[in-house]
Amino acid sequence: HTRTGWFIDNSTVTNLPPGGSVEIVWNFPDSIATGQYDTVVYTFPQPGVHYIVHNLRMYDANHNLICSSFTGDSVFFPGTPASCNGYFNYTQSSTIPNEVTINIPSTAVQNIPAGGSASYVIDMGDGTVVTGQTSYTHTFASSGYHNVCVTAKALDSQGNEWCSNTRCRSVWADPLTSCNASFYLDSVNSGNGTVYIWNNASTNIPGGVITSYYWNFGDGTSSTQAFPTHVYSSPGTYNLCFAIGATNGSVSCIDTVCRTLYVDSLGNAHFKTGGPGFTLVVKDANTIGLDNYSVHTLEVFPNPAKDHLTITGSMEGDVNWQLIDMRGTLMHSGSARFNGHEEVGVDVSGFPRGLYILRVNNTNTTEHFKIKLDR
Repeated sequence: HTRTGWFIDNSTVTNLPPGGSVEIVWNFPDSIATGQYDTVVYTFPQPGVHYIVHNLRMYDANHNLICSSFTGDSVFFPGTPASCNGYFNYTQSSTIPNEVTINIPSTAVQNIPAGGSASYVIDMGDGTVVTGQTSYTHTFASSGYHNVCVTAKALDSQGNEWCSNTRCRSVWADPLTSCNASFYLDSVNSGNGTVYIWNNASTNIPGGVITSYYWNFGDGTSSTQAFPTHVYSSPGTYNLCFAIGATNGSVSCIDTVCRTLYVDSLGNAHFKTGGPGFTLVVKDANTIGLDNYSVHTLEVFPNPAKDHLTITGSMEGDVNWQLIDMRGTLMHSGSARFNGHEEVGVDVSGFPRGLYILRVNNTNTTEHFKIKLDR
């Protein structure tokens, strides 16, 4: 039997008094064996780590206890291997700034030994550590990304650890009362004297709307339109600034962002002037969709997306993907093995709303997709 053990008595006795006796007591998890056993065979009720105690007793002729000696040891009988996965997801509050809820799926710990339990530790990365909870709501002191870790363990009935796994990820704490005057250069569609800018401005004020826009083109001219078109007289370097204001009637915010726009008169890999000057066209990022790009071998959906993206299509070999924000920062990456037509899921639940570039490539081709995350 897979949980049966043979226990052999190797004890010795000296100076046994005349008429005296020796007794051996075996203490098992659910029974006691008493007598003069050289070997005891015992089947354990369940897999796991079990502690066995062996007691040797010496009596005189009147059965008075003269001496006693104890020894103990643990034995382990494996069952179905336990599995632990510290993966977790989280949700952001739509009403409370910087509040997130950590959720650990019910499948995080599996094949727990009989009588055992699952153990969870949530480390919020700001000094807050929570144990024994699979769902925890926490308000951070500041907005932004926070490194949160979850440790999942499987324990047997005696508290012995069968498996353990820790996962960490960046969790976004949304301030909810901010403006984001964001824009980015569209290197895919720009060229031939026209540079396209995507207006990606947003506000997280509950019920708030953007009420004002201001563009400073860096050449002495400006515009208060949301999506203006501006003609520069010559190529060069310009400090392009964008400001917005938003309110819900009681709470207001403003934000400004400035970036250097450079266009070489000879043209470069991203922005080709095609003449003595160039035209700047600001477009609405909310119009982004599947019709904004041409896909030859792959498709990405849904777009806009909420928590997950799916990459599907025909490629061969190892396919790599990178999710890049509008500042050019690599936010997420992964790889998959394609053998013809395949489908790969990408978890984007941990990233804030906005526009991103999804780059997908293998050894033969590279494709770029403009992705909008909207919750």
